[in-house]
Amino acid sequence: MATSTPTLIDLILAELESHLPALLTAQSLDHPRQYLYGDPDFTPTTQTPTIAVDIPDLDQEAGLGGGGKRGNSILVYILLSAPNPQTLSRSVDTYVDLIVKVLESEVVSGTAKLAVDRADFTPTLSGANRLFGGACIEASLSKSRNRGDS
Repeated sequence: MATSTPTLIDLILAELESHLPALLTAQSLDHPRQYLYGDPDFTPTTQTPTIAVDIPDLDQEAGLGGGGKRGNSILVYILLSAPNPQTLSRSVDTYVDLIVKVLESEVVSGTAKLAVDRADFTPTLSGANRLFGGACIEASLSKSRNRGDS
């Protein structure tokens, strides 16, 4: 049976909240101030670091006898701030590496493991006295499904 979209997002958020803090502490990086469900807003009041998880789409293949496959596209957003461009770049790079490690080693749904496909490093945005930047990690999860499974 396929995993529902809310259940999968909650699973990914739980694994990140469980495993990421220790990895970040070892790298002397700040822990996320918030973990969000869905596409994050980037506004002057955004607390950083922020991690957000969204599933913008899914693909399904039908099979004979009602079986088939479901593939979920998963996005993990990272929003960070730092006092200078070098620190920001290093922090974004390290955050991406650590999140990829957690996603590929800890996120399991049934017998399916999550596979990271790519990461998109967004441009740095300068603000009044701070610099903001981030990345979006794209991953996928393919599972067997039966007709009517969520």
